[in-house]
Formats: sequence, C-alpha cells, structure tokens
Amino acid sequence: KVKDTTSVTKSGFIIPDSAKERPNEGTVVSAGAGKFHPDTGVKLQMSAEPGTNVLYGKYDGSEMSYNDMNHQMIKDDDILLTYSGSEATLENVQCVKDLVLIKLPREENKPSGLILAPKKADNKYNYGTVVKVGPGKQASNGV
Repeated sequence: KVKDTTSVTKSGFIIPDSAKERPNEGTVVSAGAGKFHPDTGVKLQMSAEPGTNVLYGKYDGSEMSYNDMNHQMIKDDDILLTYSGSEATLENVQCVKDLVLIKLPREENKPSGLILAPKKADNKYNYGTVVKVGPGKQASNGV
C-alpha cells in the first residue's frame, strides 16, 4: 500500500528537491518467494516481508489499484529503508543491503536533517556523517 510523503518528514528526513526520484512510503502487503543467485542457485534473503514499512523510489515499479486502494509493485532491490511503527525515525529505520544513511551538514536557511541520497547525486553535498549502514550485499553463498 502506498503512503504519501512530503519533502521533509516529521522526524527530519530530508528528501531533496534536486532528486529525480522522491521516495515513497508503503507497507508490504505481499512478497514473492525471492530470487536465486544466478551462478550458485542459492536463494537470496529478501529485504522485507509482509507487514514491513518501506521507503522506495517514486518511479520504481508499477502503480496499480487493488480493492480501491493504490498499490505499487516494486522489486526487492528498489527498497531504500525499512522501519517499524507509523513514521520513519532515525531510531527505527534500517538500511538495506549496501545502502548508507548520511546526516548532512547544516546550511544557512535550510533545516538540518537526514537525507536519502538519490542513486545519481548532483554533488551538491560531498560530505556528511554516516548514521546508519546496511548489512552489505549478499555473497554468492547467500551470506
């Protein structure tokens, strides 16, 4: 299910206007069985399961309506963060795979907060403080 987001969340996550993709939030309703490593055939771990709250890119996946509700069909690789509770906060978010959450330096007339950097950054910020790190990519043996 899709949850609307703003450019700055209540908990201080900043989603830059310069980003081509604005992350959306939602709750995983259903998930497939997962995928297998192409070389070893080992089943890889999924980033989320039904009931998990996630942030994902706005243009990821395909929109669909089911039972008069908006849904987004996305791939596991499209998930940026997972979190518990009704709002993503620094305390409850978890980075997935090899993603990193960075606290940006304070600029004049701009709020200090956390940023979800787009895949291709515009180099506006080239430094910050790492506040969360994902577990890393899975090896061919699934670990």
